[in-house]
Amino acid sequence: MFEQTFKNIDDILHKDAGCSSELDYVEQTSWVLFLKEVRQWGQVLFLAIMN
Repeated sequence: MFEQTFKNIDDILHKDAGCSSELDYVEQTSWVLFLKEVRQWGQVLFLAIMN
């Protein structure tokens, strides 16, 4: 389940000029996952407010 998500993120970051080492990938992947989680919580909060 998560393997494909990480592979997709890595493929995108591999094309990014700002990622040159494994540590850059780890940092960028962490941010992507964090922002995804924040977005999901925002959606849950919006639905709770609307109900």
